[in-house]
Amino acid sequence: MTVVKGYFDELHFTESNIEKFDIVGSDIIVHILSGLEIYGSHPLSSTHQRSEPCQLRFKNVVLSQLIIDEYAGNPNQDGFKERKEIIHQLDNLEQSDIKYEDYSLEGVLQDPQAWIDWYIRAEEFYLDDLKSETNITVTLDPDVAEVFTSAEAVNTALRYLLAAIPK
Repeated sequence: MTVVKGYFDELHFTESNIEKFDIVGSDIIVHILSGLEIYGSHPLSSTHQRSEPCQLRFKNVVLSQLIIDEYAGNPNQDGFKERKEIIHQLDNLEQSDIKYEDYSLEGVLQDPQAWIDWYIRAEEFYLDDLKSETNITVTLDPDVAEVFTSAEAVNTALRYLLAAIPK
């Protein structure tokens, strides 16, 4: 797995197919199935293919405005249902001593099938190509799986735990 910080301007989202997104604390993780174009000087521009999945990770988010235009049926001929705008109220307030960046992405959300425009203000952005030579699969007990519904949620919790352990 290669995780790259920054280079957001080297990404093109118009053809992106977005599987889902997770909000974990003050972070937003966007799961892209395919369609992300990576250009120019981005470190992954020569290794990532449009057909491959990846994750966008926005850290320390202070604003999230998601505009959803759900398709009314066939996207090519039926148009859209009523537009929805979602402002995510995160528990994170903008601090004057932190430099935040504004990000904008777009693409097709898979469920519900919709065109989305998303504006996010966050402290940091990362792109994870999800390529891993070593994947470890664990089975969570049902009560734990109710709380940690994704691999990212489990990894985030474990990283907080690791940070608390004295070295």
